[in-house]
Amino acid sequence: MIELDYQVSFAYPPRVVFGALTDVPDYPLWQSDVLAARVHGGGPVRPGAQICQVRKVMGRSTYVRLVVETCEPDRVLRLRTAAGDRPVLGQAFRLEPVVGGRCCVLDFRVTADSVPPMARSLAEAMLTHQMIHVSESLRAHLVTRSSLPEHRLDEQLGVPVRPLAGGRDVAGLGPVVQPQHAGQGHRRDQRVREVLR
Repeated sequence: MIELDYQVSFAYPPRVVFGALTDVPDYPLWQSDVLAARVHGGGPVRPGAQICQVRKVMGRSTYVRLVVETCEPDRVLRLRTAAGDRPVLGQAFRLEPVVGGRCCVLDFRVTADSVPPMARSLAEAMLTHQMIHVSESLRAHLVTRSSLPEHRLDEQLGVPVRPLAGGRDVAGLGPVVQPQHAGQGHRRDQRVREVLR
Protein backbone atom coordinates (compact mmCIF):
# COMPACT_ATOMS: atom_id res chain seq x y z
CA MET A 1 0.00 0.00 0.00
CA ILE A 2 1.12 3.55 -0.71
CA GLU A 3 0.21 6.34 1.73
CA LEU A 4 1.04 9.94 0.88
CA ASP A 5 0.50 12.85 3.25
CA TYR A 6 0.53 16.53 2.43
CA GLN A 7 -0.33 19.55 4.55
CA VAL A 8 -1.29 23.02 3.35
CA SER A 9 -2.64 26.11 5.11
CA PHE A 10 -5.40 28.40 3.88
CA ALA A 11 -6.29 31.96 4.82
CA TYR A 12 -9.94 30.91 4.99
CA PRO A 13 -12.02 29.31 7.75
CA PRO A 14 -12.69 25.55 7.52
CA ARG A 15 -16.26 25.98 6.30
CA VAL A 16 -15.13 27.89 3.21
CA VAL A 17 -12.53 25.26 2.26
CA PHE A 18 -14.92 22.41 3.08
CA GLY A 19 -17.57 24.10 0.94
CA ALA A 20 -15.23 23.98 -2.06
CA LEU A 21 -14.26 20.34 -1.36
CA THR A 22 -17.92 19.32 -1.39
CA ASP A 23 -19.03 21.49 -4.35
CA VAL A 24 -18.72 18.55 -6.74
CA PRO A 25 -19.92 20.23 -9.98
CA ASP A 26 -17.14 22.82 -9.54
CA TYR A 27 -14.35 20.18 -9.43
CA PRO A 28 -13.39 20.83 -13.09
CA LEU A 29 -12.72 24.48 -12.20
CA TRP A 30 -9.81 23.56 -9.94
CA GLN A 31 -8.88 19.96 -10.75
CA SER A 32 -7.38 20.03 -14.23
CA ASP A 33 -7.75 16.27 -14.73
CA VAL A 34 -11.50 16.30 -13.92
CA LEU A 35 -13.59 16.95 -17.01
CA ALA A 36 -17.01 16.54 -15.32
CA ALA A 37 -18.27 15.58 -11.85
CA ARG A 38 -21.59 15.10 -10.07
CA VAL A 39 -23.16 13.41 -7.07
CA HIS A 40 -25.00 10.33 -8.34
CA GLY A 41 -28.72 10.88 -7.86
CA GLY A 42 -28.19 14.53 -6.89
CA GLY A 43 -28.25 16.08 -3.48
CA PRO A 44 -25.37 17.10 -1.23
CA VAL A 45 -22.21 15.16 -0.46
CA ARG A 46 -23.08 12.75 2.37
CA PRO A 47 -21.91 9.38 3.73
CA GLY A 48 -22.68 6.64 1.23
CA ALA A 49 -23.17 9.03 -1.69
CA GLN A 50 -21.30 8.28 -4.89
CA ILE A 51 -19.33 10.96 -6.71
CA CYS A 52 -19.08 10.22 -10.43
CA GLN A 53 -16.27 11.82 -12.39
CA VAL A 54 -14.91 11.81 -15.90
CA ARG A 55 -11.14 12.23 -15.53
CA LYS A 56 -8.34 12.66 -18.00
CA VAL A 57 -5.79 9.96 -17.17
CA MET A 58 -2.69 9.75 -19.37
CA GLY A 59 -4.51 11.52 -22.19
CA ARG A 60 -7.63 9.32 -22.06
CA SER A 61 -11.05 9.97 -20.57
CA THR A 62 -11.79 7.60 -17.70
CA TYR A 63 -14.96 7.16 -15.66
CA VAL A 64 -14.24 7.14 -11.91
CA ARG A 65 -16.66 6.41 -9.05
CA LEU A 66 -15.79 7.57 -5.53
CA VAL A 67 -17.88 6.64 -2.49
CA VAL A 68 -18.13 9.09 0.41
CA GLU A 69 -17.00 7.13 3.48
CA THR A 70 -17.04 10.02 5.96
CA CYS A 71 -18.47 13.52 5.75
CA GLU A 72 -18.23 15.62 8.90
CA PRO A 73 -19.11 19.21 7.85
CA ASP A 74 -16.24 21.67 8.01
CA ARG A 75 -13.93 18.96 9.40
CA VAL A 76 -13.46 15.63 7.57
CA LEU A 77 -14.15 14.25 4.10
CA ARG A 78 -13.06 10.71 3.13
CA LEU A 79 -13.55 9.22 -0.33
CA ARG A 80 -12.68 5.79 -1.74
CA THR A 81 -13.06 4.23 -5.17
CA ALA A 82 -16.22 2.19 -5.51
CA ALA A 83 -16.09 -1.55 -4.85
CA GLY A 84 -14.66 -3.47 -7.78
CA ASP A 85 -12.95 -0.46 -9.36
CA ARG A 86 -9.19 -0.55 -9.90
CA PRO A 87 -6.88 0.88 -8.76
CA VAL A 88 -8.23 1.20 -5.22
CA LEU A 89 -7.62 4.82 -4.25
CA GLY A 90 -8.57 6.72 -1.13
CA GLN A 91 -8.60 10.45 -0.40
CA ALA A 92 -8.93 11.97 3.07
CA PHE A 93 -9.23 15.67 3.84
CA ARG A 94 -9.02 16.84 7.48
CA LEU A 95 -9.43 20.51 8.35
CA GLU A 96 -8.19 22.09 11.58
CA PRO A 97 -9.04 25.71 12.43
CA VAL A 98 -6.20 28.05 13.36
CA VAL A 99 -5.92 31.77 14.18
CA GLY A 100 -9.20 31.76 16.07
CA GLY A 101 -10.99 29.91 13.28
CA ARG A 102 -10.26 32.55 10.63
CA CYS A 103 -7.76 30.26 8.87
CA CYS A 104 -7.26 26.52 8.65
CA VAL A 105 -4.77 23.75 7.96
CA LEU A 106 -5.71 20.97 5.55
CA ASP A 107 -4.18 17.54 6.03
CA PHE A 108 -4.54 15.71 2.72
CA ARG A 109 -3.88 11.96 2.50
CA VAL A 110 -3.98 9.73 -0.57
CA THR A 111 -3.74 5.94 -0.35
CA ALA A 112 -3.34 3.42 -3.16
CA ASP A 113 -3.87 -0.33 -2.80
CA SER A 114 -3.07 -3.07 -5.28
CA VAL A 115 -0.19 -1.20 -6.91
CA PRO A 116 2.25 -3.69 -8.48
CA PRO A 117 5.74 -3.46 -6.90
CA MET A 118 7.36 -2.46 -10.20
CA ALA A 119 4.92 0.46 -10.60
CA ARG A 120 5.18 1.84 -7.05
CA SER A 121 7.82 4.47 -7.76
CA LEU A 122 5.95 5.84 -10.76
CA ALA A 123 2.61 5.74 -8.93
CA GLU A 124 4.11 7.56 -5.94
CA ALA A 125 5.61 10.27 -8.16
CA MET A 126 2.35 10.80 -10.04
CA LEU A 127 0.24 10.88 -6.87
CA THR A 128 2.66 13.27 -5.15
CA HIS A 129 2.51 15.66 -8.10
CA GLN A 130 -1.27 15.41 -8.16
CA MET A 131 -1.59 16.12 -4.41
CA ILE A 132 0.52 19.25 -4.62
CA HIS A 133 -1.26 20.40 -7.78
CA VAL A 134 -4.73 19.82 -6.29
CA SER A 135 -3.82 21.69 -3.09
CA GLU A 136 -2.46 24.71 -4.93
CA SER A 137 -5.29 24.68 -7.47
CA LEU A 138 -7.78 24.67 -4.59
CA ARG A 139 -6.01 27.72 -3.14
CA ALA A 140 -6.24 29.55 -6.50
CA HIS A 141 -9.90 28.50 -6.86
CA LEU A 142 -10.75 29.95 -3.45
CA VAL A 143 -9.13 33.26 -4.39
CA THR A 144 -11.09 33.38 -7.67
CA ARG A 145 -14.30 32.18 -6.08
CA SER A 146 -14.13 34.76 -3.28
CA SER A 147 -14.03 37.57 -5.84
CA LEU A 148 -17.32 36.52 -7.47
CA PRO A 149 -20.46 38.33 -6.22
CA GLU A 150 -22.26 35.05 -5.40
CA HIS A 151 -19.31 33.89 -3.27
CA ARG A 152 -18.32 37.15 -1.54
CA LEU A 153 -16.33 36.05 1.49
CA ASP A 154 -16.86 39.34 3.30
CA GLU A 155 -20.60 38.67 3.24
CA GLN A 156 -20.24 34.98 4.14
CA LEU A 157 -17.94 35.69 7.05
CA GLY A 158 -19.54 38.92 8.19
CA VAL A 159 -16.21 40.75 8.09
CA PRO A 160 -14.48 42.74 5.36
CA VAL A 161 -11.74 40.86 3.55
CA ARG A 162 -8.59 42.99 3.38
CA PRO A 163 -5.24 42.15 1.83
CA LEU A 164 -2.55 41.03 4.25
CA ALA A 165 -0.25 43.79 5.46
CA GLY A 166 2.88 43.86 3.33
CA GLY A 167 1.13 41.80 0.66
CA ARG A 168 2.19 42.01 -2.96
CA ASP A 169 -0.03 42.53 -5.99
CA VAL A 170 0.46 39.34 -8.00
CA ALA A 171 -1.70 40.38 -10.97
CA GLY A 172 1.34 41.37 -13.00
CA LEU A 173 3.17 38.11 -12.40
CA GLY A 174 1.26 36.23 -15.09
CA PRO A 175 -1.29 33.41 -14.99
CA VAL A 176 0.74 31.03 -12.84
CA VAL A 177 1.75 32.00 -9.33
CA GLN A 178 3.40 29.57 -6.92
CA PRO A 179 1.73 30.34 -3.57
CA GLN A 180 3.38 29.53 -0.28
CA HIS A 181 2.29 26.31 1.37
CA ALA A 182 3.07 24.45 4.55
CA GLY A 183 5.48 22.05 2.82
CA GLN A 184 7.53 24.70 1.04
CA GLY A 185 11.19 24.58 1.94
CA HIS A 186 11.01 21.00 3.19
CA ARG A 187 12.55 17.97 1.58
CA ARG A 188 10.08 15.74 -0.23
CA ASP A 189 10.46 12.91 2.29
CA GLN A 190 9.44 15.25 5.12
CA ARG A 191 5.95 15.72 3.76
CA VAL A 192 5.37 12.54 1.77
CA ARG A 193 5.83 9.00 2.96
CA GLU A 194 5.32 5.60 1.47
CA VAL A 195 4.23 2.69 3.61
CA LEU A 196 4.50 -0.78 2.13
CA ARG A 197 2.38 -3.44 3.76
